Amino acid sequence: MLSYIYELPVGRGKKFQPVSRAVEAIIGGWQVAGISTFKSGFPLAVGAANNNTNSFGGYQRPNVLRNPTLEQPTVTRWFDTTAFVQPAPFTFGNAARTLPYLRAHGTNNFDFNVQKYWGLWREQTRVQLRSEFFNLFNRPSFYTPRGLFGDPSFGQVFQALPARSIQFGLKLYW
Repeated sequence: MLSYIYELPVGRGKKFQPVSRAVEAIIGGWQVAGISTFKSGFPLAVGAANNNTNSFGGYQRPNVLRNPTLEQPTVTRWFDTTAFVQPAPFTFGNAARTLPYLRAHGTNNFDFNVQKYWGLWREQTRVQLRSEFFNLFNRPSFYTPRGLFGDPSFGQVFQALPARSIQFGLKLYW
């Protein structure tokens, strides 16, 4: 995660001072800020819907026949579901608790804002116009695919984090 804020060096008392108050009202007092988040997906856990171990609440996992990772996963088929089979009765499957080669969707998100300040009749009185962009580039960030072998929705993704959201604000400081 990376957070940042930058006040443009234009305006009264800054490196670049405009020639008139009208020019300063337009190009002075701008500030940009943001939070960028980058995460890899976490390893997925796969369990079996049918527990035929007769182990009084024991958790059964399926057998993994081969690497289920797909080159181009989609929301309807996040991994190769045919790489899993139900283990024989009274046995536990060979799938690990989490499969390190099988991962959920990662996050690559940018939240960004732009704000402008105008000084009013006194030094501490000012107006702020602000625009905020959540998920600025509108990149999808999917939830974890269904990981219960034997479920008809096994290997499918049904939810995602919200799409881009933009909001504007006007605030008076005194």
